[in-house]
Amino acid sequence: MKKIIVVFCLFNVCLISCSKKNHEVTYYFFPLKRVVSYEKNDSAYVIEYYKNGRVKEFSVADSNSSLVYVKTYCENGHLIDVSRSDSSSYHYIKYHCNGKIAAESDKINSTMIGLYKQYYENGNLQVMGMHSMDYINKPYQQEGLWTYYNEDGSVDYIGVYLDGKLIRTQK
Repeated sequence: MKKIIVVFCLFNVCLISCSKKNHEVTYYFFPLKRVVSYEKNDSAYVIEYYKNGRVKEFSVADSNSSLVYVKTYCENGHLIDVSRSDSSSYHYIKYHCNGKIAAESDKINSTMIGLYKQYYENGNLQVMGMHSMDYINKPYQQEGLWTYYNEDGSVDYIGVYLDGKLIRTQK
């Protein structure tokens, strides 16, 4: 009985099928499928699928195997996240599976800076505040007033941050 369980576990966890042609490899990790495409410049594109066949994640890795771009999707097909690890600045938006915005902020070097907003699934604001603009020495550090909201949109409380530490709250 132990041998059957071990074989079954190995069968489900390990690589079940691998076919290599034209620089593309398909892996099956029950219940997921992952397709890896290798390019001439040594970069790789990876697509991982849900059991229902929809894309779960699309990612690009450079020649050093470092992820440079990742798109993540819900099982229903809605885009929920796009992340980049390059040194550029961009406006970051994350979504709930229902398609509504979950969070948004500006990013530099993959670090949130400036105004940050987070939303409930119903679309109402959950949190709003500022991250430090010094993304090198104070990454993700909260600064100034942060307003926290209830799901119905009413203000729960306001927090005041200095050097990333909560120094005061008010209702």
